[in-house]
Amino acid sequence: MYLYKRAQRLAKEEQRQAQRAAEKLVPLEDEVVSSTKTQSESLAEPEAPVPVRPISIGPDAEIEQEAEIESEIESTPVVASVSESSESAMDESWANDKLASALIEYRNAATAEEKHAGLLQAIGECYKQRKEQSYCEYGAGLAADYQAVFAQLPSPANEKGTAFMQLATLLNDSGQFDGAIKVCQTAMGYGLTDGTVTGFEGRIARIEKAKQKVAK
Repeated sequence: MYLYKRAQRLAKEEQRQAQRAAEKLVPLEDEVVSSTKTQSESLAEPEAPVPVRPISIGPDAEIEQEAEIESEIESTPVVASVSESSESAMDESWANDKLASALIEYRNAATAEEKHAGLLQAIGECYKQRKEQSYCEYGAGLAADYQAVFAQLPSPANEKGTAFMQLATLLNDSGQFDGAIKVCQTAMGYGLTDGTVTGFEGRIARIEKAKQKVAK
């Protein structure tokens, strides 16, 4: 009887010890499960995007950009167009009616003969008014145009050398002695005469004397 009770007491103690051990294991399992769940949740959850702070351009920055553009525009040199410079150089508001009419005829001409006729009148009027500096210099400036048109005539050698003589005088009076000599030489190349006894040869000699006189 004594042994039976002792055996029962030992069995109860073993049962209580086993129950206590089981109670200790349960929290550990819960902790393991909890930690595993936390790790899986942390892996499953996507990382929150890092907020990007927008760069705001305030009115001050816009003003600075506009100021830079304006400064670049102001620093850009302003170059006058060819048409503007040529118009200012070809101011003909001072020209009388005869010269203006002759220039219109020349510029509207379709053939070399018509252009030649218009230039003859323009050069002749400048020659008549050569005492005025504007006419003298303008007439001298027609030398290149006249020689170009003259070369296009069907029979330039049959033309008169009046315009060449007038151009030589206008160039000489403008102080363009070398230009005056070249005009005379061009006329001589066509076999033309200036209507004087000595011809263009004598005119060249007189122009060279005038050149030497100015050089002294």
